[in-house]
Formats: sequence, structure tokens, C-alpha cells
Amino acid sequence: MAKESVFKRFLRNKDGNMAIMTVASILTLILTVSLSVDSTNLFQKRNTLQSMSDSIALAAFQSGETDAAALRKIADDYMTYKYDSQTVANIQIDTIQHNGSEVLVSLSQTPNQSSLFLAQNNYEIGVSSTAGNGDSALNLALVLDSTGSMGHQGKMPTLKRAANDMIDKLEDSSSQDIKISVVPFAQYVNVGTGNSFASWIDFPNQQHASNWSGCVGSRVSGFEFQVEAGGNQIPAFSNIHCGQALQPLTANMSAVRSKVNSLTPSGWTYLPAGLMWGWRTLDGQAPFTQAAASKPDQQIQNVMIFMTDGENTRAKNGQYHQRAAISGFHRNAHEQVNQDTSTVCEAIKSDEVIVYTIAFRVNDANTRNLLEGCASSQSHYFDASNNNKLIEAFNAIADEVGNLRLTN
Repeated sequence: MAKESVFKRFLRNKDGNMAIMTVASILTLILTVSLSVDSTNLFQKRNTLQSMSDSIALAAFQSGETDAAALRKIADDYMTYKYDSQTVANIQIDTIQHNGSEVLVSLSQTPNQSSLFLAQNNYEIGVSSTAGNGDSALNLALVLDSTGSMGHQGKMPTLKRAANDMIDKLEDSSSQDIKISVVPFAQYVNVGTGNSFASWIDFPNQQHASNWSGCVGSRVSGFEFQVEAGGNQIPAFSNIHCGQALQPLTANMSAVRSKVNSLTPSGWTYLPAGLMWGWRTLDGQAPFTQAAASKPDQQIQNVMIFMTDGENTRAKNGQYHQRAAISGFHRNAHEQVNQDTSTVCEAIKSDEVIVYTIAFRVNDANTRNLLEGCASSQSHYFDASNNNKLIEAFNAIADEVGNLRLTN
């Protein structure tokens, strides 16, 4: 009988087959994780590049310059002064030109990739922006921390002054159609008792609308990160009391000012609640539908300003936000709620919302880093280390958003 070949014996060897299968499984896992990491990094880089392109287009248009060299200098200066060298590495200004009524900008970047599967010079991101005098509208969500700590060091009066100054400036200086929502948040958000019979509201565990003050929790199983209500209702709790009800988007600036001036400090901090409901006011689908354009073919720019004076101190436990999550004492819960915060931030930015974040007298470095990462870019993050800097931050943002004229 002929001897069985070494190759056939190898194939018949079950231990060897198991080893091959194990190695194959490990390689598949490495490939999947690597591609996932690369996809996330590229997505974040594209968001930053698009935000940069939009800002350059706006700055160039507002300058009134038409000369190609002058326009390019504006772009170069903007990238130099607004971003660090690592962020702008390998970015090319492919186009910046004034065509009479608009400024066109296109940027590209070849990101450095550590992956074996996306070679360093084999993947290019490209974005473009057009700024001009087109018919535009601004939807702005003011997502404002109203937790108990805002009752100290003159924080709340300063916030009210800063927000009102911004509203005044936008109302006086912008030719756009402007709608503003105000979303106070603490441990929970109050959506208003007028929504007690809305189709997207659910009262779990035999709770009733009759004694509901407007407070809502979070969905579970991943639905807590989805902006639209869809067929999955949002839990409403009649056994919980929270702060002032949010103000949906409105063009009535008196109503906006009234809501800002009504803010009262109370409660713990759960950042994802404010982010989610601020996003929902901008989304245009239920629960809130006020974000639709008021004119046909009108370009709408959605912007969120997210201001907080502290770190997450509460996390989700099921539909509630009752789990203690104070850093240094509840490490796992604190890390989880910070990760949830980042997840919501990335979802909002992927929905083409420009996100400004303000850390107001925040001492915790991890929270400052969290807020900087939540912003659309480094230039959209403000570290307001004292009361005067909070006022300056709101003024600076008002100058930027009041001049938004992106026509594509």
C-alpha cells in the first residue's frame, strides 16, 4: 500500500485542523477590528475636514476678497491658527475661488493609517463647500446645563446673560431665518406635559399621565442612541421631577429668552440626556417636527451649542438615569456614561449637525477632553475657565453662526 502523503496526513490530523481554524479565526478577528478602527478614524477625519472646509468657505466669502492668492492665504491662516499641525497634516487646498457670487472650496487629505489593510498613501478623503448669499436658515439648539452646581459662583446669572446676548446679536445681525430651541438638562430632560398623550410617549409600570411633570428617561437596546421615535416609545416617569420643560425650535425670540431666563439650578448630571434631546429638536421627525424649512429649496444649517459645568455624575440603569457615576467612586459607571456621551456626540455630528461645546469652569481634565472630542473640531470647543470667558465664548459662537451662508 502506498504511503499516505504528508499533506494528506496533515489534512486528516484533527489537531492540525483545529490549529488552522484557530489561526484563521484570529486573523479574521484582527481584520474585522482593524477595519472597524480605520473606518471610525476616517469617519471622524472626514467630519473634521468638512467642518474645516465649511469654515474656510465662510471666512473667505465674508472677507470680500476675490484674488486667488488672497483667498488661499485666508485658508492657510485659518488652518494654521485654528488647528494643530497634526490635524492639518497632509491636507491639500485643491480649490478656493470666488466666482462672482459664491466662494468655492475643496479640500483633500491622505490620512496616515496604521492598518495593514489601508495603506498609508492609498486612501484619500475629499470634501467641498460653497458659501454665498443664497437663501439660508439657521436652526440652533441651546443645550444648557441646569444642574445644582450651576447655582454657585454666579454661574447661572452669567449663563443667562451670555445666552441672551447671543440671542440679541443673532436677531439684530443675521439676515437668515432663525429658529432656536432651548433644552435645559440635568439628570433628566423635561419634554413638557403637553406631550402626555403623544404617540411616542410610554408610561411604564402602571404610571399615569395624570401626575406627570414632563420627565423622560431613555430607551434601551441601542434605541437610546437613535434620534427618531419610530415605533419604539420613550419612557415617561410620573414618579420623577425634573427642571423646566424644553422649548422646541421657534422663531419667537421672546419665547426663547423667557425659557432661558426661567432656568433654575437643580439635580445631578447626565450629559447624554441633554445631547439626545437637543438633537431631537433639530431632527424634524417626531418627537419634534419644527425643524422643516419654511421655504422651498431653502438651505438649513443645524447647529448645537452644548454647555456644561461638570462631569457626568449619573448613568443609565435600564430606562432610568439613577446609577451613581461619580468619578473616583464609581469607576465602571463613570467610564460607561462617558462612552455613551461620546457615542451620542458622534451620531449627532454624523447627522450633519455642527456641534459647539463649552466647558464652563470644568476642573476635570477627562471631561474637558470629552467635550473637546464632542465638538465638530478643535475650533468648535471653548474652555470657559471663568464667567467672563463664558460670555466671550457665546459671543464668538454668535459671530460665527450668525454669518453661516453655506449654499451647498
